[in-house]
Amino acid sequence: MKYLNPPLRPRNGLVLWVLRVARISTLNQDRLSLRDQEDMHRRWVEEYYDGSVEYQSVSTQGSGECLDRKELEVIRDLVASGRFDVVIMEDLARYMRDFQALEFCGFCIDYGNRLIAITDQIDTAVPNWEDAAMFAAWRHKKYNHDTSRRIKQRLANRFEREGLIASVLYGYVKPPGATTDDKVYKDPAAEAVYDRWFALLEDGATYAEVADWLNAKNVPVGPCCDLEKWDAAMVSRITHNPIVKGVRVRNRMYTVKHHQSGHRRSVKCDTPRFRACPHLAFIETERYDRLIRLLNARNGHFRRKNVNGGDPRAGRPKRRTTWPGRHCLCGVCGRYFHFGAHGRRDHLFCKGAKAHRCWNGVSISGPDAARRIAERIVSEIEALPNFDEVFLEQVRQAVERRDADRSSRLEQFARKSAKLKRQEQNLVNSIKEVGLSPLLKEELDRILQERESLEIAQDEAKRAAGTAVVIPPMDQIKAQARAAFTELACDDGEFSRRVMRLIRRIVLVPYRLCDDGAVVLRARFTLNLAPLIPGGEGVEGLAPRLSREVEVDLFDPPQREAYRHRAMQALTERPGVTQKAVGAQLGITATAVQRAVRLHHMITQRGLTEAYVCVTQAPMDSKRMRRHLHGRYRFEPLGRFEDEPEVSDDPGADFGREVDADQTGQAAPAPPSLPTLDCHQSDAANAAA
Repeated sequence: MKYLNPPLRPRNGLVLWVLRVARISTLNQDRLSLRDQEDMHRRWVEEYYDGSVEYQSVSTQGSGECLDRKELEVIRDLVASGRFDVVIMEDLARYMRDFQALEFCGFCIDYGNRLIAITDQIDTAVPNWEDAAMFAAWRHKKYNHDTSRRIKQRLANRFEREGLIASVLYGYVKPPGATTDDKVYKDPAAEAVYDRWFALLEDGATYAEVADWLNAKNVPVGPCCDLEKWDAAMVSRITHNPIVKGVRVRNRMYTVKHHQSGHRRSVKCDTPRFRACPHLAFIETERYDRLIRLLNARNGHFRRKNVNGGDPRAGRPKRRTTWPGRHCLCGVCGRYFHFGAHGRRDHLFCKGAKAHRCWNGVSISGPDAARRIAERIVSEIEALPNFDEVFLEQVRQAVERRDADRSSRLEQFARKSAKLKRQEQNLVNSIKEVGLSPLLKEELDRILQERESLEIAQDEAKRAAGTAVVIPPMDQIKAQARAAFTELACDDGEFSRRVMRLIRRIVLVPYRLCDDGAVVLRARFTLNLAPLIPGGEGVEGLAPRLSREVEVDLFDPPQREAYRHRAMQALTERPGVTQKAVGAQLGITATAVQRAVRLHHMITQRGLTEAYVCVTQAPMDSKRMRRHLHGRYRFEPLGRFEDEPEVSDDPGADFGREVDADQTGQAAPAPPSLPTLDCHQSDAANAAA
């Protein structure tokens, strides 16, 4: 055995527990490299320790600069568990290619773990290990930066000297094996298409109308396009691409590092590179420049206006919007509601209606909807009854059953893990005998992915095991919830996170008065208050007791509905009173009382319980909802809600995860019951019109 000073010592005196960390960067790298790293760890430990050893591996795939990788939190939780003696990796870059790796070394020491980076010659049990770790972290970061800069410089130079080209747009033909633009030529059939394309835009046509014309003429999309049909965004991109006038551009955008997350973000470059290619021009230069100026002037008022000299959305992801933007789903087609309805920045409407794929064109005020839903949540919390002793005993029994189920799942994990290890070893032996074939490589990759999913699920189950559930008094729960939803503004990110812990999905369903009034929206959602109790997620019997099916009207009723109950009560209590007298008593006109009485009689005749009825098809008599009569309208529902994940094919996904679980770990409640929408009838009515 080789000598190591100080030697490896297990904290329990019996078994040395080793945590192995392995990582590869991109999908192009061979996943066998993960296995090679684990074998390096095992051989190193065997050279310096001859006792019993237990290994646990965290093998991941991702950029070493990203600070928000999920596996980083898994590794830190394993280190903090106090179960391991040694954390071993090939080099510090396997954990993080930045100075956060130096902080991780100190984190391991704080919890009694000895970190060893083999090729960096770092051992936290040796004095002055900080110097080696600091230079290693700097070196890994510097190498990555230099390699990226060198590749960008080489590609930019080849673009200017040789005309390096990777992909082409519609109308251009790139022969097989061609890498430069001098070998690319124009498709003769695209000459007339581009001429008509630009003529339509010059005559005032929109990008969407040009896309409709291209689809009607069965014009194919570009060879490198993922879509099958033209859309407005694609037409806009190609129109503004100067290659149409014979000028190629490169380095229009470049990436900068966001140091809080480690991700790269794309920003505009002040010095793009241009290359003249006259043989690729479809449109004359003067005509192209004139049209671009015309389009900029025509669409300038649609752009976002600067605030204090800067873009108010700069640095914010497009998906991060003010609540309830991108949190509400259309009850007709299943798509998200987002801001920008009918030119009003603070109003929400269906994304499908914008694309003429849904007839639900009703818009709502975002701030007003957030206020109404928040007020309803607070009122539901205020109405919660106190917990009785029988319920508390049921919760205690449910916690015991949950812990027992987790123990059985941990045993199932162990059996599954042992089976996967045997399969992996058999494959490795086969590769040694017959060599690496594509079939064996594919099977080995599948097993490695399955093992990775299984290990993550096993760690989650171990961390959740034994979690204590303490149910505080109801008055304390109400006070905390009241403070949480009244102290924060609705446009605060923390407010959105708190609401989404209680509400998994908000569905907006169209309604209208039974006398054919205006179409309005009503929010339906399941309010689950179990997350308000520490450790209460996933406890059987707790969620049904604290769940409510809630409906919130996102509109103010018209006068005839707002005063209907009071008008009918006044007419019933005082026989012979005139409608004019009732109107004077309520502060409304006699005509308003007459309309309220007519509405009440209609509700009674139809046997309805309320004045509003659900709209199940596009209303043909509405003067404001006319989207379904547009020539571009094609009703295309998603068939499922846009936030629902696809069914996973991962064989390890069934381990340690509740079915349809939300981000808090709570088993998701059933979605609100929705009306059965007669979609085909709407299309038939549209065709008849």
